[in-house]
Amino acid sequence: MTAAERLLIAVDRLNPPFVTADAWGAVQGFSIDLIRAVLAHSGLAVEFLPLDGPMAQIMWLAAGRVDAAADITVTERRRAWFAFSAYYHVEELMIFGRRDGPIWPGFRHFTGKLAVKANSYVQEYLIRHYPHIPLVAVESTEAELEALRAGRVQGFAATRETGLALIAAGDAQDVIAEGAPFGPAPLALATHAAPGRACASAFQRRLEGAAPLQ
Repeated sequence: MTAAERLLIAVDRLNPPFVTADAWGAVQGFSIDLIRAVLAHSGLAVEFLPLDGPMAQIMWLAAGRVDAAADITVTERRRAWFAFSAYYHVEELMIFGRRDGPIWPGFRHFTGKLAVKANSYVQEYLIRHYPHIPLVAVESTEAELEALRAGRVQGFAATRETGLALIAAGDAQDVIAEGAPFGPAPLALATHAAPGRACASAFQRRLEGAAPLQ
């Protein structure tokens, strides 16, 4: 098999229900199933590389060490560097806090700090829309949970589905969703801006013609 027939896609290893990886690196989740289904008849051998958070995904993609990165939210800054497929899912952003902590007062009255994944869409969204909120940028979902439990932050911002999936899986039963969702988070496949644009376009064409996943 030639390199042209192999597509290596970087994924966030702890981003349920979109992607989760076990101790041996085997991945599963909504995005894994979707990408495999969409590219099933493309002639490409699709492989997934689990990494710690979107910052690592983007670094590997920018360095040319992977062909694409999954579940990357689209920003104008990223459009200057990468090509994107059509959105395949639009999530909602939400705040998560400790179950035994204070009630979320809303952005206007919040006086603490929030943890976010470094170089993530939610970090850019909060900087743009709520610049008065102090943010603590960390590398992964695990680091967000650790910062919350250690008291370094009073909450963390993530997609609604990711936070609720962590809670449902038993990994964060001391955590609750706070308030209502505060913004959209469209997910897409990111590829290299030059030769990768053809890959994004091919994925988009197949995505538009694919049957919905059950």
